[in-house]
Formats: sequence, structure tokens, C-alpha cells
Amino acid sequence: MHWGEWLSVLNGSHFPDASVLAQQVNDPDILGRIQRTWMTFVKTGQIWAFIIGAILGYVFRGITGT
Repeated sequence: MHWGEWLSVLNGSHFPDASVLAQQVNDPDILGRIQRTWMTFVKTGQIWAFIIGAILGYVFRGITGT
């Protein structure tokens, strides 16, 4: 690939309608949303499933030797 083609990627010529990439934010309290999501993650027990899955995945990876 020629360096000029890389520059065309960087200047955004592949996105002629940039408004497609925009979105409207209804709740600007991003930290509050992150906190509520984390609390739901903990309250529903999904964190334990994540931790157990990570441990079992690590053990399985060690057993298979890859």
C-alpha cells in the first residue's frame, strides 16, 4: 500500500457523512451511569461468574499448555 493511501485513511475520506458517527446523549452523568452499571454487575452476581470463569480459563490454559 502506498503512503498516500494511508493518508487518505487518516483524513477521513472514507467517511463522507460524518453525522452518522454522532449520537445524542440523553444522560450526561457518565460516572453515575458507570457506577450504577457496576453496582448492578455486583448485585446480580455476575462478578462471581466472571471471576470463576477467569480462574477456570487460566487453569484450563495451564493444563493444555498453550
